Amino acid sequence: MVCLGLADGWSQPQRPGSEARSSSAAETIEVIQAAPPNWIEPRTWTLPAAKAASGVPAEILLSDCQDLLGDSTSAYYYRNVVLLRNAEGVRRCAEWTVEYSPEYESVTWHALRVIRSGEVSNRLEKAKFRRLQREQRLESRIVDGRITIATVLEDIRVGDVLEIEYTLESGNPALRGHLGTRHYLGSSFPIQAQHVVVRAPRERPLKASFFLPDGTLNLPSELYRPAALRLGLESEETADQSVFRWSGLNLPAVPFDDNVAPRASPYYPMLRISSFSSWAEVADWGRGLFSDVGEPPADAAEWIQKCRSEHATQVERLAAAVRWVQRDLRYFAMAMGAQNLRPRKLAEICATRFGDCKDKSALLVAVLRGLGIEAWPVLVNSVLKERIREHGPGPFAFDHAIVAYRLDGSEHWVDPTIEHQGGGPGTWSLPPYRCGLILRENEHSLTDAPANAIGNEPDTYTEDLVTVSPSGDATLTTTTQLRGLKADEYRYHLASTGASEISLRWVNFLGRFYQSIEEQKAVEIEDDPVHNLITLKATYALPRFVGAEGGLSVVTTHAYSIRALLDAPQSRRRRWPYALPGDRVVRHRIVVELPFELSVEQQPQLVVTDELVYRTEKGLNGRRFTCEHELRLLKEFVAAEDMAVFASSVEDVLQALSTSLRSPVATKDPKSETRGP
Repeated sequence: MVCLGLADGWSQPQRPGSEARSSSAAETIEVIQAAPPNWIEPRTWTLPAAKAASGVPAEILLSDCQDLLGDSTSAYYYRNVVLLRNAEGVRRCAEWTVEYSPEYESVTWHALRVIRSGEVSNRLEKAKFRRLQREQRLESRIVDGRITIATVLEDIRVGDVLEIEYTLESGNPALRGHLGTRHYLGSSFPIQAQHVVVRAPRERPLKASFFLPDGTLNLPSELYRPAALRLGLESEETADQSVFRWSGLNLPAVPFDDNVAPRASPYYPMLRISSFSSWAEVADWGRGLFSDVGEPPADAAEWIQKCRSEHATQVERLAAAVRWVQRDLRYFAMAMGAQNLRPRKLAEICATRFGDCKDKSALLVAVLRGLGIEAWPVLVNSVLKERIREHGPGPFAFDHAIVAYRLDGSEHWVDPTIEHQGGGPGTWSLPPYRCGLILRENEHSLTDAPANAIGNEPDTYTEDLVTVSPSGDATLTTTTQLRGLKADEYRYHLASTGASEISLRWVNFLGRFYQSIEEQKAVEIEDDPVHNLITLKATYALPRFVGAEGGLSVVTTHAYSIRALLDAPQSRRRRWPYALPGDRVVRHRIVVELPFELSVEQQPQLVVTDELVYRTEKGLNGRRFTCEHELRLLKEFVAAEDMAVFASSVEDVLQALSTSLRSPVATKDPKSETRGP
């Protein structure tokens, strides 16, 4: 769950194809209007002489971003000039929004103009602005209090040029004493000229770097090649300022594919400028935030004493503390203002009985230390994972907080936001965060995450027993075991879904493969939280299971648990990496008891790429046929240049997941039989 908020000017663009739902309340407001600040560098723009290529809704003639960074307050100036090429451009660009946090940010508008046939129409005075309380992450139980100012421009036509100019002032108290900004370069529209200027006090050393998406191919070289990006960056020192400038001219539009992998973010190249020069500095900053939460309140102190008296060992106390924070304090984020980065006071967390990842981690660390167990907060990134090493030092390399603890000399990590987690100390499953920054004294670098508790064992194991009667009907008894994180996820599902609904979903899912299926015995669920294992078992009738084809009896089985995980890609030629649910091991064993004999090709099949390993083995013992399938997904995405090979391999796997058995066995020629004396 993403809990560390992002301030405007630092925020991540929304993933292509994703749409956030929101809760909105609108009211008409008066906005602050003033002339542009006197510290900006003026820019000019010109209309293009050439016609746009077909399919180009709009063209950005000027994208001008200029920042003035300060220790307590920073100003971010934005000016966009957009030419509307067709009706789609009008639809997409005639409404403008600015998002900000009212606790420490304000917006000043400078211009809102429409240029038509050389005539300039100033719209700012008469524009209607609405204030929206959107809460786009409310369904994820996150309230951040950010405000959206929206204006809908009237009488906008194809061929118009829109000019929007405003300044955002921001002073997040959680970042005081630290300077930084980041800008995304490029757009889904072509850009005639993009300029970024960043000014900061000369006495504050800053570092500039670029962060690019992973696994891309054939994207604009002006934007997605490090050498080209660095050519556009200049820096200088004036009497009192350090100044960074980046410029790009005639930048082509950035195209997107379907199913873009989340870890390919940032989807546009990002220019980072930061006063953080090392992970040690970030760790010092983070420790300051988590050390300012106060002492455990009276009820938490009483709980610690009770835990000590009821549990004799540190293992038992640790397990009780994690269960308490995970289950008794519901997950809900009140990430208002500075709380988007700073955990709340422990007294407030305990009084409200809810918290986000920062709150839960701060409380769990305090409780564990009260029990005499070493513990520290850990900052991780649930999307970028180990790519935060490429991102570089800074607070916005992270989007989540968890806890590291030491038990019997070994260090382990646990996520206090997983509400229905099974297992215990040392065996709790951890999402694949890969690495993180432990907020403890003298921490100078990122630390690799501990290995997964279930190792290389399957997280999903399905075993089907199909018994075929002489009439051609069959009975299917299916058993599925879920381990580790899959058990944790399904336990969350069980908390909100009734048994009858689960049985209905199972029979509908299996009906995609066995169309005449009928439920005989509803799904039975056994939960073993100690070993973090969930077992689901059900029995179904398969009428007319034996089919006919060319005078032969045909029986077909399906490894549906693997088929549910793997789809045939819609494209072989891509520009962006293709998303996969990595770190998965699924095994499906099928046993068929037949009323007749048959011959079976028993040679195993193996499909191997950089992203997956699939194997299947078949065996025959009398009238019992056994087929075992296993799929290991090794990565979270397929690089664009590897898509053709991967797509062909997936087709091979999907074809192998269904096995058809045919009878009768061909009879032997009587003349070839060996006769006895």
